[in-house]
Amino acid sequence: MKRFFIVFAMLFSFGAFSQNIQWGADYEPEDDGSIYNYVGSIGETHYYNFGYQTTAFTRRFNRVGLMSVTKNNVKTYNPEYFKIPTFSLIKTVTTNNEVAIVYSEVNKDIEKNQVKCKLIDKNTLLEKSEKVLLAFNHTRRDDPKIYLYSSPDKSKYVITYMNVNSKTNEGFYSVNVYDKDFNKIWDKKYSTENEGTVYFMDVAVNNNGDVYLLTKIESNEEKVYLSKLNDEEITEYYVSDKIKLNDSKLHLIDNDNVFIGNNSEGNFNGYTYKISTEEITNNVSFEYKKEKGTLWVIKDILTLENGNLVAIVQDAYLYIYETTKTPPTYTYFNRSFYALCINPNQSNLVYNQLVSKATCYYNRWQIEYGQFERPLFFTKGNDFYA
Repeated sequence: MKRFFIVFAMLFSFGAFSQNIQWGADYEPEDDGSIYNYVGSIGETHYYNFGYQTTAFTRRFNRVGLMSVTKNNVKTYNPEYFKIPTFSLIKTVTTNNEVAIVYSEVNKDIEKNQVKCKLIDKNTLLEKSEKVLLAFNHTRRDDPKIYLYSSPDKSKYVITYMNVNSKTNEGFYSVNVYDKDFNKIWDKKYSTENEGTVYFMDVAVNNNGDVYLLTKIESNEEKVYLSKLNDEEITEYYVSDKIKLNDSKLHLIDNDNVFIGNNSEGNFNGYTYKISTEEITNNVSFEYKKEKGTLWVIKDILTLENGNLVAIVQDAYLYIYETTKTPPTYTYFNRSFYALCINPNQSNLVYNQLVSKATCYYNRWQIEYGQFERPLFFTKGNDFYA
């Protein structure tokens, strides 16, 4: 019997940059008790969600608000929160013409877990329609893990879920591909001929709708595999038994080459893997100083116009809770991230740049005030922006 696990890192980023940077316009929030997250852009209008996460220790996670900002800084809010079940939000994304709120809900009448999508008008931020994207059997002991991924041009979306019965520890991994309007194209259950415990490290999808799974399989030894799935078949490629995957990121270079970033205990290693020959053609490494109490993770890997890649390795927060003071105090730190520019064709680290935020958030009782920033990383031409 094969055992399946999904490996992921929880990243909490609090704080703001302290580098020499130029700030853009300030947006007055509708709900100053919420954490605002960038969702995406349609044309020259940018979209943010809020209300799901709050800056206070209160139970929310059952509502989503939306804010749009035009190039002239004209802001629009949805009239009232979109209600969803508690802890059900999978992701909010922008398509070519709409904002989509994707969430899960257990339908007790038919004993199925349903993944639903609210399609929101890009101009009015009012709900246009709602559809059920998929449904699978659900029992009380099931513990499904559901994730949403998008292709670079946002023409394809992938919903993966692994449903494991916590009593029997048996389950399966399902891949479901949709077009830009969230109409299903194909679906398939992942399978492997290799025996052992399967760990799903990362997922990527190209503009054609081909899905790539990065896995490690543990039996007598640990081996890394790359699987390519489409509507016709599943093809599994052997990568290496020398790589010990920990915090990993899969990035598609083209249809025949992928880049695998791996981060572990102060060391970043990158591997360019050629699918047609099943070999690692280039590799690059970078060692950084890891302070005690911090958790460094690969936040993203981006492509520049010249073909170079930028890997962002960011530290999560250091959290201090002091009970000796009355009332208790909470302190949060989030200091820095590395931008690593990599030439994937020459095993060459072009540059590394440390951006130190040196931030601290202090609160004496409840987290009700203060600034919670989540850096947005993107590229334009051959330049990297944060």
